[in-house]
This record gives sequence, structure tokens and C-alpha cells, in this order.
Amino acid sequence: MKSSDLIIELLIKNGVDKAWYVQGGAISHVIDSAYLREVEKGDFKSTYVQHEQAAGFAADAYSRCGDKVGAVMVTSGPGATNVITSIASSWYDSVPVIYLTGQVRSWELSKGSQRQRGFQETDIVSMTKDITKYSVTVLDARFLKYEVEKAISLALSGRPGPVVIDLPMEMQWADLNESSLLDYLPSEVPYLSINDRKIDKIHAVSKLLSDALRPVILVGGGVRSKEDVKSIKAFAEQRDIAVVTSFSGKHLFDDSWTNNFGFIGTMGKNTANEILHKSDVALVIGSRLSWRQIRSDPDNFSKLSKVIHVDIDSSELNENIESFITLNLDACTLFDYLSNAPALDSCRQDYIAECQTLSSTYSYLPAQPEAGDHRDPHQVIQAISQAAGPSSLFCLDTGQNMIWAIQGLESRGNRKFISSWGHSPMGYSICAALGAAEVEGGREVVCIIGDGGIQMNIQELQTIYLNQYDIKILIVNNNALGAIKEFQDGNLAARHVGTGSNLNYESPNFASIGAAYGIPSAVVESTGDLGEALAKLFSVKGPGVLDIKVSETAKMTLSLEKFN
Repeated sequence: MKSSDLIIELLIKNGVDKAWYVQGGAISHVIDSAYLREVEKGDFKSTYVQHEQAAGFAADAYSRCGDKVGAVMVTSGPGATNVITSIASSWYDSVPVIYLTGQVRSWELSKGSQRQRGFQETDIVSMTKDITKYSVTVLDARFLKYEVEKAISLALSGRPGPVVIDLPMEMQWADLNESSLLDYLPSEVPYLSINDRKIDKIHAVSKLLSDALRPVILVGGGVRSKEDVKSIKAFAEQRDIAVVTSFSGKHLFDDSWTNNFGFIGTMGKNTANEILHKSDVALVIGSRLSWRQIRSDPDNFSKLSKVIHVDIDSSELNENIESFITLNLDACTLFDYLSNAPALDSCRQDYIAECQTLSSTYSYLPAQPEAGDHRDPHQVIQAISQAAGPSSLFCLDTGQNMIWAIQGLESRGNRKFISSWGHSPMGYSICAALGAAEVEGGREVVCIIGDGGIQMNIQELQTIYLNQYDIKILIVNNNALGAIKEFQDGNLAARHVGTGSNLNYESPNFASIGAAYGIPSAVVESTGDLGEALAKLFSVKGPGVLDIKVSETAKMTLSLEKFN
């Protein structure tokens, strides 16, 4: 059996059914095997993109969207180094992605202090070892099966993450004797075993929540299983507990759910921050409590509350804040135990009603746009939210456009919000849309991106056109790198170098560019014309670009609530 055929077989066997690639000599055997598998059996699909970074972001988004894992196939040298940013994005957000990088033949690898021996030789394993769960160069064909199975197993186990399997060319074309191949046998010890000490802690958590007058559950983006979300929701309803989320966890709960009070942090909702701040017990699960969540003030974060921090990665516990109880556990196990604990004798419906009253008082969105301003970004996002379907996959970029989007988009139905939350590179969302478009069920994909971000990976309009993906690309265009521009306003005497005001920055005519790629494109100059333009865009299946002009002076809306 040809080794590259075995690699694709192993991917499929382990639930990896799609890959994104850029062709190159050092990976061409694997890509060819992927193509033949698609043609002959139809159980694997590989999609050509225009840039390796796009391949990584597409696979990352595909893994975020569903139960399957995406793969990436790129050549050696610049092909491999071009995916480092996407690897880092998956690493920081705990997303499993399988990277197959081509490599020069093993006898061409440099030795000792030699800088480079083979053409386009690059030690990608050393470069990525600190941002992967596992990174390995396969140097013996007998270990090929072992290393591929090990990498996939590690990518999916515990706290997930990306892996890199570096393949010298002779490891791709080798004729294998399958009986000589070594199998990988994962440890039978559970990643997070339950023991008496943890059970005692869970009982203590249950009692704390039962006795609390103002309990809250903070759910982070680390909670991804639909079953876990259902368990949290059922538990909160049973116990009359308020629920808030992190930035990346907003889509987990419907905005209309009685117990949901929005997301916290510097960009979050005043209501959510105040409910968390005034709680007496806070159960934090699947959130690392980043600086933007605790607003760089750990001593005053939820100051009146006994904080219970639960995470599958013990290294995240007691880092940014000192917790009352820590549990190195997964959400599923925790709520299995908590749901079997005795329910409260009395309910806290009055407390939930009080939170609802508070919620109706505060808003992070302006009550009215500025007088004469017909290009308010909050109105733009509201219109997009109303035009998109209840099952849309929203791919969000970074900067002001992402803040406006996550604040203003409604979480309802089966919607999902995808972004590179931790690493947050510009140009992510247009590439992520490629992966979201391959999710089973053919869900509508909405890409929200800024004028700066789309220029980072604008070449992927060609991929969208060639595949005729049903992706709606909405450019929130303030002709600036707005988030950095705001920083310059406050810290650099409003010298907008490289961010706007025609100081080395100006956005092009995106509608003309979209049309050049063969995609229906239009410009929206005023908010008044937006409704009709969106209705037209969403009424037709297939790709489309809207260049939506917004005010160049619009700013991000930050949480107004301060610690008391």
C-alpha cells in the first residue's frame, strides 16, 4: 500500500473527512491520494485555496462548527511557515486541526549547525512545538501509522488542539508492508479521572449553589458540546440561577432565554458584569478568565463572590484570580453529578426577576444614533442580524467590526458565532467562511469583516467563486483600522499613522474587486439603503459581497459598569 494512501485512510478512519490545501512538490503525493480517494470512494474532500494561511483558517473553522475535524495539506518551507498563524489560532482556542506538512527527503535534512541543506527545507516541528499538542517528523515508514494515529488522538483528547505531522517525501511514496506497521495504543487511563476528593468538592459546590442568594454561572467558549449546554440550561432553570457568558460563549444560549443575561468583560453588557459582580457564588466553567473578562482588575473581580473555577486544563486554575474552589473536570461530568444533587426547597424567582429588571435598564448599544449620522455600525449589525436566518454560521473577524457584531447580533435559533478569539488575526473570517461552508447541512454562512481585514486574505474571493459557496461577505467599511485608531486617539495624540485619515491607509473599491472575481457585489452608502440591499443579497443562493460604508468616527462601545 502506498504510504500517502494510508495517511488519507487513517484520517477518514479517525473522523477527519475534509482538508484544505495549496499544491506543492513536497506534499503532492498526499494531495494526489486525497484526490483519488474523493473520486473513487467519495468519503473525503479536499479543497484548493489560494494561500496556506487560508487553508489553516478554513480547517480551524470547520473543526469549530461541528463534530468533525479538519485537516491541512501544505508543502515544505514557505508552505509550512505560512500556516503558523493559523496553527496559533487553533492552539489558543483549543481547536483540533490536523496539519500535514511536506518535507524534503530525509537525507536532505540539515545536520548539526548547518542552516539549510535541502531546497525549501524548514524545521517546522521546532517552530511549532510550543503551539501544538504534538509536532513530529516521521523518519521511519514503520512508524507512519503510529505517528498519524497518535497525533489525531492527542489533538482530540483532553484540552484539544492542533498537531503537525511533518512528512519527508519518501514517507509519502513508500510502498508499505502493512504487517510491519506499528499501531498507536492510547493510554486507557481517563484524561480527567473522578476520585473521592473531586466528588467531595462537587458536593461542596452543590451546597454553595443551594445556599446562595445571588448565584451565577459564567459559561465560557470552552463549553462546546450541545449536551453540555443543555445540561447547564436545565440546571440553571431548576435552581433559578442567572447565566452569563464569556465573549466567545455568547452563541451558546438564546438571547430570549429567561436565565441568560449576556456576556461579560470590557466589551460586554453592563447587566452581565453587574450580575456577576454582585453575585455571592459564581460557578465559572470553560472560561480561562482572561484579562478582558476580569477587566484587568483581579482583586475586584466578583469581589463579594465565592468563585468556583472548573476547567479541563489545570494550568488555567488559580492563574488570573484566586478561586474559592477549583475543579480540574469537564462540564459533562460536573453536571452529571450536580443534576443528581437535591434541588432547592425554595426558588429564586424573585432574584431572576430582579436581574431581568436590571437587564431592561442597561444596554451597551446607543439608544439613538448620533444626530445626522446615517452610517451607524450598530444599526448596520442590527439590520444584518434581522436579515440573516436563525441557523446562520457567522464568521467574525477582528477589530471594531467584530466587537460591534458580537454585541449586536442576536443569539437565537441554531446560530453560531465563529472567530479566532484568542489570537485574533485580521483576515480570519473570509477564510473561516470556506470551512463553515463545508459543514454538513449546507447552513447559510455570513462573513462579517472590516475593510482592513478583508485585504489580508482578499484572494480567497477566488476560492468562494470557484466553489460557488453560499457565503454572504459583509464588509463593515469605516475606511480605517478603527480599533488601533482608537488606541492612537487615547495614547498617541490622534496621530493615525497607518490606520486612517489617508496617512498610509485607504480602502479600495471592494465592489469592483468582488465583481472582478465574478461575485455579485454592491456598495451601500447609507443605512437607509441597507435593508433593501440585504434583502436582495439573502434572497439569492450563492456568494455575494456588500461593501457597507459606516462612519469613520464610530467607536467601540465599552462596558460602562465599574466595580463598586
